[in-house]
Amino acid sequence: MRRTSGNEPACRTASCRYPASWHPKACSVRPGVRGRRPTEGRRRRPSEASVRTRSDTMAPWLLDPRHRAMLDDWLGPSTLFAFDFDGTLAPIVDDPAEARMSPATWTQLDRLARLAPVAVVSGRAREDLTARVPPAVGYLIGNHGNEGLPGGDADTRERRHICAFWESRLREDASLWRAAQGAQIENKGLTLSLHYRHCENPAWGRSLLLARATRLVPVPRIIRGHAVFNLLPPGTVTKREALEALMRHTRCERLVVFGDDVTDELAFRDAPDNWLTVRVGASMDTAARYHLESVEEMGWLVGHAVGCCHHAAQDEPEPQQGQQQRR
Repeated sequence: MRRTSGNEPACRTASCRYPASWHPKACSVRPGVRGRRPTEGRRRRPSEASVRTRSDTMAPWLLDPRHRAMLDDWLGPSTLFAFDFDGTLAPIVDDPAEARMSPATWTQLDRLARLAPVAVVSGRAREDLTARVPPAVGYLIGNHGNEGLPGGDADTRERRHICAFWESRLREDASLWRAAQGAQIENKGLTLSLHYRHCENPAWGRSLLLARATRLVPVPRIIRGHAVFNLLPPGTVTKREALEALMRHTRCERLVVFGDDVTDELAFRDAPDNWLTVRVGASMDTAARYHLESVEEMGWLVGHAVGCCHHAAQDEPEPQQGQQQRR
């Protein structure tokens, strides 16, 4: 891997003109345009005191300049890059149907997927993800790892039947919907989601939905999310097992995984040494090794990974290439 001297720009993309203080919100790679330009104002380097406070109270901030060499070493074409969608690549919105990643993030993710293996592993149905993710992304895994996984179970009829049965039983419970007005059921085929974001009293709606979900037969595996309960039928996998399967399939040396939710914490917990786990959004309760503060920082980091992979490809005669066709 190429080593930079102290007089070179901080970003490994050759055209970056910013110094070692890092300005993630100011740098945005633009295809076909040489150089970078500020887009949202420069981000000041945090003081040493603020960095220490961050490190003492939550997972370290990944964009701290002190982690620069470590980060660049991980971002290469032999790494599998795995992303959640909502809250990671795209902001959380009131209407999930309106969730979109920014045009800049879309462009950079498309470029990264042509240089290294990239997976989007989401709680959404795979069909729902298709139009929201660049076609170059090789692995599109839906339903928390239960849909689209290479080598996964092809016979899903039993799980689909269970989700349909759960949905019918829940909808028949008129007293539940009178008490939890605004709650919604989303049947994603292989999993079921209960949303309480729009309840008149979200805390009360959450309690009612959770109590009712625990009485379903067969008993679901319940994973909490942002104002949602995800109900998984028996025999389903989580994101953790899905990522392990992807690592075996791609034969990658390392994994960098980004997520913002409790479903992602299942992958972060007790992760092996060759997994770099990153929580998007500061949290006091995460098993991730590092964190990013926002979806905007996530977008900048995808662009930075593109630059790192370009340089690694120049240094290595035959680097591992990204998947050109979605599996």
